[in-house]
Order: sequence, then C-alpha cells, then structure tokens
Amino acid sequence: MDEVLYYPELVRLDATWRCNLRCKHCQTGMFREPGSHYSDLSTEELEELFKQLSRLGTKQVGFLGGEPLLRHDLVSLARTLHSLGIRPSITSNGWLINDRIAYVLTQEVPVDIAVSLDGPDHSRHDNIRGKGSFERAVKALQRLVKYRGRSRTVLIGISAVIHRYCQSNVTGYLDLANELGVDYMVMAIVHPVGTAKQYWDELSIDQGQILPLTRTILKYFQSGEFSFSLRLNFLTPAMRDVLSGEGWSLGGIAPYYDRAGLYECYVQCDGRVFPSQKISEMVPEALASAAHLGLDFSDNSIRKKSMQAIWFGPSFEAYRRLVLSKVHIANYQSCQRCPFSQSSCFPTAVPFLEGAPHAQDFCAYLYNSGLGPFRSKVA
Repeated sequence: MDEVLYYPELVRLDATWRCNLRCKHCQTGMFREPGSHYSDLSTEELEELFKQLSRLGTKQVGFLGGEPLLRHDLVSLARTLHSLGIRPSITSNGWLINDRIAYVLTQEVPVDIAVSLDGPDHSRHDNIRGKGSFERAVKALQRLVKYRGRSRTVLIGISAVIHRYCQSNVTGYLDLANELGVDYMVMAIVHPVGTAKQYWDELSIDQGQILPLTRTILKYFQSGEFSFSLRLNFLTPAMRDVLSGEGWSLGGIAPYYDRAGLYECYVQCDGRVFPSQKISEMVPEALASAAHLGLDFSDNSIRKKSMQAIWFGPSFEAYRRLVLSKVHIANYQSCQRCPFSQSSCFPTAVPFLEGAPHAQDFCAYLYNSGLGPFRSKVA
C-alpha cells in the first residue's frame, strides 16, 4: 500500500554543510565545529540519486545548506534535475549571487530561489548573520528579480525568521518584500536547533507573543496592497481557530503541514536519509529517542542502499505506520482536547519520540490559556 499511496514528492537536500557565514541560529552549525567529519556527496552520487528519485515520482528537490552555491557543480545538478522532469529550488543567503549567477539561475537553468532574511534592515539581520550580509542578500534579490523579468517561470522569494531582535518590526519584512517585488514570503519562528541553542536566551520569543505578532502581520498584510503570497509556518489549525473567531480572514494565508515520511524526506549532504530535518542528526535527541522506540535510521544512506530501498524500507515504513495511526496524538495533552487533531491537523510525531507532552509549543500555550479549541478547559 505504501508503494501506491506514498512517494517522496519533495526532497530537501543539504547540498553541503560548508558556509561562508556563521549565523546565530544555524540549524547545521554543529556540523562545522572542530572534530566534525563529513564528506559531501559527489556530483556522480547526486546524479544517480536524482535518477532514482525520478523513478519514484519526485517532483521537487530543494537544495539547502550550509550555502548551496558553494558547490561549483550546483548549476550542473540543476540541469540534471530539469532533464529528469524534477523542479529544482535553492535556499541561499544571497552572498554569492552576482549578476552572472542571477542570470544563469533565472534564464539558462530556471531555479526557484528563496533568499534568507533575519530582519528587515541592516542592524537586525547583520546581528544574526554578520556585517554586510543584509546588503548582499538584498542585492541578490534585486538581481534575481531584474534578470527574471516579467516571466513567472522562476519563483523568487524570501525565507524570513522571526526572533527577538526583529519582533518589534515584523511588518518591515512585508514592506521589504513588496519593495523588492518577490513572489512569496515564508515566515517561521526561530527554534532551538543547532547553533541557536547557544544563543537561545538572546533569540527566543515568548510563546505568549506569537499570537499578538501574528495579529500584527495579518492586520498589516490585509490592509495593504501586497503583490506576493504569504505563508506562516507556525500557523497551526488551533491558531487559525483563534484568529477566525476574532474575525480574521485567513483564506489567502497558507498553513504548514508536516508531510515527513509520507510525501517528503530529508537527505543530508553525506547521503544519510531521514523523514525530516526534525528527526535527523540535526536533532540528535529526537534521533536517539526514535532509535530507542525501534525507529532506526542509522543504516539509511544512499551510499549503501538505493533510494527505493530506503523509502520502502523498514524504518520509513515504521515511521509511516506511527504517523498514520496517530498513536502519538494520545500522548499530547493539547491534541486530546483539540477537534482538529483527528481531521485537518497532522501533528508531527517528533515531540512524541522525545517524550514531550505537546506537539507544538504554541498549542501548549493555547491549551494552558484556554484559547481557541481549548476554551472549555477553563470554563
């Protein structure tokens, strides 16, 4: 049944863990620490992987990092994906996107590109990524939009992270995106993974501030004339219930659904394959907890096995059974009382593997505050 229903439609691939920046919230920062040893997949290994993905029905491969453009064969790899009918995309810090690269990626080898921003101005962004990085990111977006022209064959966007430094001017992101003429913006809340753990007291946002921040974003976005689409990666069905009850229109705001192991997977730059970044070497606690429960991904490497053998292998099948059974929901206090947990919401299984009492920290906040679908809790 798995072979019929589930396939890796989207594959997130760390092209490399090398990077020219040292961001305070980098998810892969631990892999560049002294003593870390890894080797990037070669051009030939990746080309073989792409052929296997094509046979499995993959529609998109997203290059992540590190900084993907540090791979000199990235354009060639994008060409290979095109030849196989797979759409390539890149998430970049923008530093290396000069005029030549911008032209190639928008005209010669069309690649959807998102440039990462950690603030709407120099002071906020550069505090996270380093001096001069904001200017380079903005210039990269300007070049991409310029060479792309009026064609929409390539999508250009911004991947924005909300943290303590930028929460006081979160609407500045929207103004900047509109000014630059991008097609979309994805906003996420900073989370304690990788290097962010070292700076968590400096970066973290109180869960009680997320709802007011979301109201601010929605009010500004819906009152202005913005030409790009907006996705909030923290917009859970429970939060939508709260906001809809307040009269907010959410029709044009795309939510985020965790499809890990069902229609998505994550490939590390060294070839190891996992359902998602949340259950990989990036989050060793989750990986160790999964192994303790019999979900062992340690042997899932494309240097040892075919992608088909991994996707339909025992560890991925076991993970799918767990997610589809929704057994993990019974262990989440908020999900037990939430009507969406058995319908429109697909709570991630990762907190269950770690023994956490809630699927999402924000849902825990709503639950403890008696808001949204948990109103009856304090009645």
